[in-house]
Amino acid sequence: MELSFDSCLIELRKIENILDRSIDNKSQLLTKKIGVFNIFKNLISNLIILKNLNSENCNTQTFATLSRMIIDNYAGFYLLTSHSNENEKQLRYYLYLIDSLQSRINTISDFASSLKDNRFVKSFDTSNDIIIHDKKSIANIIEKIKKEKLDILATPKIIKNRNWKYISGDSEKERYSWEELYNIAKIPEHFSKMIQNHYSTYAHGLGMTILYSERNEGLINPTFLFFALIQLNLAKIIINEFEIDVVKANLDNNFIAQMEFHWDNWK
Repeated sequence: MELSFDSCLIELRKIENILDRSIDNKSQLLTKKIGVFNIFKNLISNLIILKNLNSENCNTQTFATLSRMIIDNYAGFYLLTSHSNENEKQLRYYLYLIDSLQSRINTISDFASSLKDNRFVKSFDTSNDIIIHDKKSIANIIEKIKKEKLDILATPKIIKNRNWKYISGDSEKERYSWEELYNIAKIPEHFSKMIQNHYSTYAHGLGMTILYSERNEGLINPTFLFFALIQLNLAKIIINEFEIDVVKANLDNNFIAQMEFHWDNWK
């Protein structure tokens, strides 16, 4: 099997199908493995969308913006699954959940408030139920953090600020930057700088966007190769997380070999 974006995606879909058959999707997100699987599925979905957009000759800004989002999600996925010990990964996952819930509370509250005297506000009648649900969920997660004695791993400020990107140990900084998260996620430093500087230009609609108003093949083609390597890492992470038998999964032998080699040899 020649390494390519498409060939790697085929192997990831095999893993996804196996987990789809074995995981109870009705289980709560409070279970870390369920959350990890959902993030994994979202990453695959976005990779498929990226492929489809490219087949429709999308412009460079659209391609680069979605690419940046996928890379950010991958970096967060790595931090939650493959960085530090099991207890710290569990705490980060709980904080990640709290951050998601609190962000939804804030968004709904701000949006509904801004439309208070608007005739469309009736469409937000159910928003209060969601806020109540999310606040209860946050309280339950905080109780679990204390019950599982995970609160001893981080300062009260880290937990209060739902800072799942916190830096372990003594550090003047409170959280990892995105570029640092890329490096943690085994993306080489020179790639990390390019992602942070170049892809961000497109994602934030900055000036250089107008220079490539249509398609910049010089960016698009290398990005697909880059994502082939990212997919190797995704496979390694999810196989480890769920202890998947690669033989039973019927994964391509060359894919497995490249996955194992690439994990510690991406330069």
